[in-house]
Amino acid sequence: MKPSFGLRFVHANLVCEDARAVGENKQALCEIIRVADDIVWYAVLGRNGSPVSREWCEAARFPEIFSEAA
Repeated sequence: MKPSFGLRFVHANLVCEDARAVGENKQALCEIIRVADDIVWYAVLGRNGSPVSREWCEAARFPEIFSEAA
C-alpha cells in the first residue's frame, strides 16, 4: 500500500504500550501525518486515539511496518 496523509494502519512491529499497561497485547495503531522527500512521518496512537509519539521511516521501508489498514 502506498503511504498517504491520514492513513491509519496497524504497525507490524510496535506493541501498544497503553494496552500493555492494562494487560492487553496488541499492535500499535498509527496515523500518517506527513509524506515528503521519500520519508513517511507517522504518529503512534494511544488507546484513546491521541498521539503518544512520532516516528518516521523511509518510504521504501513502509511495506515492512504496514500490517493492515485500520
